[in-house]
Amino acid sequence: MTPAVAYTYPATLVRVIDGDTAVLVIDLGFNVSTTQHVRFLGYNAPELHGKNASRAQAAKAELENLLAGRKLIVKTSKDFIQTFARYLAEVWVADQTGWADVARWMQSKGFDVRQGE
Repeated sequence: MTPAVAYTYPATLVRVIDGDTAVLVIDLGFNVSTTQHVRFLGYNAPELHGKNASRAQAAKAELENLLAGRKLIVKTSKDFIQTFARYLAEVWVADQTGWADVARWMQSKGFDVRQGE
C-alpha cells in the first residue's frame, strides 16, 4: 500500500458557504495561489436546507467568526476531491495560543451531526 502524500499550505478565507465548507485562497508558494472550495475534515455541520436550518445558520456564523481575517493552514491529501468539486482538508486557524484545529473547535461548540442532518 502506498502512503498518502499530504500537502500543507497557508490560506486565507474568501467566504464561508456553510458550517463545514468554505472558499479559500491557498498559497502554493512561488507566487502561485489557487482559490478552492474546501470541505473541512473531522466534523459534519447541520445542513442549511435541512430540518435543523437554524442550527446550520449558527454553525455557518460560528465558522465565519472563527476564520475571518485570520491566518489558516490547510492540509490535504494529493488530489482528494469529494463530491461537489471540493477538496477535503484538515484546517487550522491562528489564535492567541498558536493554532486551533477547526474541526475540534466546531465539535466543542456542538456543530457535529450525522451526515444528512
